[in-house]
Amino acid sequence: MSSESSATHVSSYFKYHVKFDDKTIETIVTNERAVADAWVKEILVAHAENPKVVVGFHVKWYEWTSSTSGKCSTLQLCIDTKCIILQLKHIDEISQSIKDFLMNPNITFVGAHEDFTKFVGDYGLDCAKSEDIRAAVIRKWPRRFQRHDLEYLAKELAGLKLDKPCDTFLTGWGNQVLDIALVDYACIVAYASYKIGHALFAET
Repeated sequence: MSSESSATHVSSYFKYHVKFDDKTIETIVTNERAVADAWVKEILVAHAENPKVVVGFHVKWYEWTSSTSGKCSTLQLCIDTKCIILQLKHIDEISQSIKDFLMNPNITFVGAHEDFTKFVGDYGLDCAKSEDIRAAVIRKWPRRFQRHDLEYLAKELAGLKLDKPCDTFLTGWGNQVLDIALVDYACIVAYASYKIGHALFAET
């Protein structure tokens, strides 16, 4: 998975422009509630007339080892070319706007079942409408696909080329300043979930 990103540092957040899929994905990395509130408001206004809103959902965690996954450190949400990476480890409290956004019945969050389960287990927060990518693909096309991993489905359903995660992406998620390679990876995976979800739900 390759991209070229640029970053701008503001006092309460970092803004990255991740180049992927011939697009520029504006990616906010923050632990500030006000920044999260502003992002949610922007998304809701931009998609107020959209009857089928799909958002890519992904989490990463720190203290990862072969025997334990630690606690969710980041939450990534992506819709079209707008992505936010919330640094959960460094947030005193998840903002009410994010909680309301997750519980919005007009929004379908698309990601991996284990990510939704992990997020609920760690923070007690759920989504009003969530869809596991693999289960949704099997339900819609029970005989079409031989595999159901994200990399394969991203290529088949959205024309995206994702590389398999390597050791580079297993650590560092709890850092206050994320390495740009981690930002790229987090953004692209959430974007891929959005694109697959759009193919599954928004165009039917």
